[in-house]
Amino acid sequence: YRVLKIKKEFDLDVVIKGSSYEYRQIDILKKEKLPIIIPLNFPQFDFENPEEAIDVSLEELIHWEYAPFNPKKLWENGIEFSFTTYGTKDLNEFFRNLKEAIKRGLPQSYTLKALTENPAKLIGVYDILGSIEKGKLAHFIITDGNIFEDGKIYEVWIEDKVYKIKEEPLIKPQGKWEITLYLPEKELKGNLEIKGDFDRLIGEILFENEKITLKKIDISLKHIDITFDSQKIGYPGIIFLSGVIENKTFKGKGILPDGKEFEFNAILKEAIEREERKKQIEVYKEPQLLSPPSEFGIKFPLKEYKSILIKNGTIWTSSQKGILKEHDILIKDGKFYKIGKNLKEKVDLIIDATGKHITPGIVDPHSHIAIKGENNETGDIVTSEVRIEDVLDPYDISIYRLLAGGVTVSNVLHGSANSIGGQNIVIKHKWGVKNPEELIFKKAILTLKFALGENPVGGDYERERFPQTRMGVEEIIKNKFKEAIDYKLEKENSKYPLRKNLELEPILEVIENKRMPYVHAYRADEMIMFLNLLKEFGIKKVSFQHALEAYKIIDKLKEFNAYVTVFSDLWAYKFEAYDGIPYNASMLFKNGIIVSLHSDFSEIARRLNTEAEKTMKYGNLKEEDALKLITIYPAIQLGIDKFVGSIEEGKDADFVIWDGNPLSTYSKVLETWIEGKKYFDREEDLRMRERDEKERFRIIQKYLMERKERKMEGERP
Repeated sequence: YRVLKIKKEFDLDVVIKGSSYEYRQIDILKKEKLPIIIPLNFPQFDFENPEEAIDVSLEELIHWEYAPFNPKKLWENGIEFSFTTYGTKDLNEFFRNLKEAIKRGLPQSYTLKALTENPAKLIGVYDILGSIEKGKLAHFIITDGNIFEDGKIYEVWIEDKVYKIKEEPLIKPQGKWEITLYLPEKELKGNLEIKGDFDRLIGEILFENEKITLKKIDISLKHIDITFDSQKIGYPGIIFLSGVIENKTFKGKGILPDGKEFEFNAILKEAIEREERKKQIEVYKEPQLLSPPSEFGIKFPLKEYKSILIKNGTIWTSSQKGILKEHDILIKDGKFYKIGKNLKEKVDLIIDATGKHITPGIVDPHSHIAIKGENNETGDIVTSEVRIEDVLDPYDISIYRLLAGGVTVSNVLHGSANSIGGQNIVIKHKWGVKNPEELIFKKAILTLKFALGENPVGGDYERERFPQTRMGVEEIIKNKFKEAIDYKLEKENSKYPLRKNLELEPILEVIENKRMPYVHAYRADEMIMFLNLLKEFGIKKVSFQHALEAYKIIDKLKEFNAYVTVFSDLWAYKFEAYDGIPYNASMLFKNGIIVSLHSDFSEIARRLNTEAEKTMKYGNLKEEDALKLITIYPAIQLGIDKFVGSIEEGKDADFVIWDGNPLSTYSKVLETWIEGKKYFDREEDLRMRERDEKERFRIIQKYLMERKERKMEGERP
């Protein structure tokens, strides 16, 4: 998806170098029809028993099982691709994995195409390479059979030059021989039989009804060496035979276990032609893929209900209506349609909420979940050009875990390593979607991360760069604001189209009040500094994050109508946090400031309800007001209060069903719904845990069996 976004944004022609995970995104690849180069680097593990597999996730195990199906899934969906050896340790592994893909349904004809015609077309040389046709360059290989089965490559031709990969032996020892060993004490007559391929000959020798399996057979030109256990013929140990085959005669010298030499002679009585191996028909059933293909995967898309009636619940509206007991909610087309008592309507689903509590979906205004990789771009002090939306990961398990805590919306932020960081994005927790775009809450306001204090001047990051002080941080931000204004004037007055400055564009949006600054700040003095800076440049909105000393400057914050997001009771974990107090949130609330509680950590996000409960202890907030700090107030801050944050007619049907008071430590989330679709169900969750445990051990056992088989086969390609 990131590739497609860049392609669209800059109108590029692109080729995708794949990863063997393409089966997860078949729909978008089929739609876009982009050329793909795929590796055959199927995953392998080091564990040899289930206990050693404890650190291997179900997601990794599922990928191990499904990766060999990847080429087949692309082929059957009409997606053109070429193979690459990139990522495989050697050609043996490449061909072994190629055969595994064929066993799982990839046709041999398309396999050849993906190795020849497709790559030739991709690099623009199909007029001279990629097929055997008159007039094309003579690039071809010679094999002793089907290379996609048991065939071996003997020669590679590049125009008029031949490169011999494997020499054809000058002798064919396969056959039945009459052999005589001229031992020091006696002559011993027997029958020798040799069969198999040249690189893996097997055989046996028969003396006086004693059948002995040959231990080893080696060929070099016309020379052949044989060893066998001679215990059964009265010579404890190993006998070694070494000789030459000419004119159907095999003769040479042998060595007894005691070192004495002797001569031998064998006459070919019947040649054994190479046997075509019986093709073992292996049936590989394609596993069913859930979405995401990991723990707690679900069948997607989810079941949709055009209409839902929730009966007789206690409804925490987070609106002026407060808490409504024994009320009903009618939902139509994913929206709250009507709230009242004794509602009657013919609907697709009725939920009996007797004894249960219904709240709006919780909104987390400061989160770092669902990011692929790091959330801090630490390479520069200003990184406003980077976008969190470009690295959203819909498969992050935190999305599901937060649903289990009743959280339906998160504002996903860039980190605080920079004076001016990256562009943030608001998401809904639609667990199971494949496209990161489907997570994005497009109606939310745009925000840009700023950071003051310890973090941008060094903090936990080892670096030597400007700024090293708080005054340097202010200067950096002020200079960038001025640069953005100059950039705007230059655009307006330029005679020619001006190159788009990806760093200054989002900063200019802040200046023009199209994007709100989202400011990591702890101390009162630096928040005042930033407020003065905003006034200087005419910026109307701001949201301070963490804001542990906000209670000191309530008048300043109220005057500016600033938003504030705080921890419930974290303080003193670093020097600039020493003056934090647990009464911060309640003091701000009581003074009319739009204040929210945030997580900053995915573990806190799972229990934001009990974080809100703390404001009842520290500040005596009413329980309905405490809930507002994690519902409607963060929704107001993010500009989405017209759509979520409270249970009101016309808003998105994002709601949570609890088995008790939602602000109680003992209450559990039973169900979490987004836009009238159920994304979390506690009973289903318990079933999925059992399902995933069984699936995990099934794949582990399958891996261990295949590992054992490969060891027995000596990892032959």
